[in-house]
Amino acid sequence: MIKVDTMAQISNFLIGMILIGLFGSVFSVFMAGMADSTDIAYDNSTLEVYNKLDVLIVNLNQTQSDLNEIKERSGVLDVIGGIFSSAYNVLLTTQDSFDLFRVMSNDAVDDLGIGITGPLFSNALQTIVLVVIVFLILAVILKWKV
Repeated sequence: MIKVDTMAQISNFLIGMILIGLFGSVFSVFMAGMADSTDIAYDNSTLEVYNKLDVLIVNLNQTQSDLNEIKERSGVLDVIGGIFSSAYNVLLTTQDSFDLFRVMSNDAVDDLGIGITGPLFSNALQTIVLVVIVFLILAVILKWKV
């Protein structure tokens, strides 16, 4: 004999499986509709993000190699100068990464085609990311428990 609690668990499992299947099918229909309605033609202006990403990767690799060269130096002034030079390069790379994020968010909003609210949404997204990064940096500096 199967207990009532076991039957309730089986029926809850079956209902859950049906709802998951329903959600999956509705989501796939939604994604297929989005793919059909957003036909994006990739041209040189769209590839600006990828070009900036390539420049960012080259700068990061150069900074990493510069940091490895600092370990091999013997003079104190050479090491200190190398550290300041690398710190300056990291700041420039950080600025480039913020610019890359700005371009990517603006392109994403333009691709969505949400009209006049697009720049507002993009600015809000950039502000949220900036606030999160500032508070993470403050948490690291002040050793807060996040």
